[in-house]
Amino acid sequence: MELIDMKRGINHPFLAFLLLFGVREVLCVDGNPAKLKDYPFFAVVFVEGRPTCSATLYTPSRLITACHCLLKGSPETFGPPQELEDPEKIKVVVGGNGTLITGQARRVKMIDVHPKCESSAKAMVYDYGVIEVTEPFDLSDGHAAVRNILEEKEAITRTIYDPDTDHCVELDFGGVTILWWNIQCN
Repeated sequence: MELIDMKRGINHPFLAFLLLFGVREVLCVDGNPAKLKDYPFFAVVFVEGRPTCSATLYTPSRLITACHCLLKGSPETFGPPQELEDPEKIKVVVGGNGTLITGQARRVKMIDVHPKCESSAKAMVYDYGVIEVTEPFDLSDGHAAVRNILEEKEAITRTIYDPDTDHCVELDFGGVTILWWNIQCN
């Protein structure tokens, strides 16, 4: 089952802080279960039919995700030059409950990662990438929406320098669990 197809994209260092990182619990603010309708910009990235990562829809046809999600073979350590996954093996689902059956699925046109994306035993840096889908997501049904991340630089900077100003939200849909920096909930 395919869901997405990606290639190349954006190069803003502050976007790295909006990435979605893997966690185990299925909790949201104050321990209440997350409702997908509260996160219409949330997407699930599928590689060869398997849910592998999450992403944030920031235009009707572009999403930001982690660099390591777009690398061939999901290596534990990596560095430049990165070997990217074949976009034809990738699909993205937005809306519904994060599955192909209930959400909007799109093939990927292009993927790109930060050229300095790297992971070692000590650190992971520049871990972000961009996905462009072949057809824009339909935003009219209310189940998908764009997150205007390019206007959130101040909130991201505030969260970095004063982490107590904001809180995190954990989501789990379609077998993918993420930690999302919720910088607009104060």
